[in-house]
Parts: sequence; structure tokens; C-alpha cells
Amino acid sequence: MIKESELSIRAKSILNQIREYHWKIAELNRLKQEDPEESKLYAEYNIDRTKRRIRNLKKDVEFVQELERNTKTNLEQTIVNCMMDGMNVTDIAKLLNLSRNYIYTLLDEVISHEIKRLK
Repeated sequence: MIKESELSIRAKSILNQIREYHWKIAELNRLKQEDPEESKLYAEYNIDRTKRRIRNLKKDVEFVQELERNTKTNLEQTIVNCMMDGMNVTDIAKLLNLSRNYIYTLLDEVISHEIKRLK
């Protein structure tokens, strides 16, 4: 079972990316709807900054989507999908009628698998 205080920095980063997926998708969609080049209010700096944010958000979103595709079991995929939708571990455990400890164990396996895949 993973406990956040015991996670490596890389594992914490991966877990946070999964947790942040839902708002990053929403922000990416919001930024894509804005057309900074058509707005006279945007300075060149803001256009570049917005493009950089879009690029960084896309990279993070694509990373989590790849992680989700590489899950080994349907249960792991379901848990990752729930987290991608913004659910917390307690809500996922209730939804799936599983213990929080088991959810954390499966998340630990997903993250460990991803760390090995990235090496």
C-alpha cells in the first residue's frame, strides 16, 4: 500500500498528474476556445505564455492518457479513470465497494508499472 509520505518524488508526481487531469482538461479546452491572436487586448507576451501553457497542459494530459492505456487490468483502468474524472480514493472505494487500502495498493501497482516503463 502506498502512503503519500513514503512515495518517491516521481511516484508523487505521477499520482498528482492523475489527480489533476480533470482540471487540466477543462483548462486546456478553455484556452483552446480563446483566440489570443484575434484579441487586441493580448500583448505578444500573453500570446506566447498562452501557447506555452497549452503545450505544457497537452504534455501532462497525454502522459496521463498513456498511463491509463497501459494499465494491466480493467479494475486498475477503472480506478485511474475515476481519478481522471476528479474522484478521490474514498469515493472510488465506495463506488467499487472496495477498501481504500486496496485502492491504494492498486494505484501503487499502476504507478510502479509506469515508473518501470519510463526507465
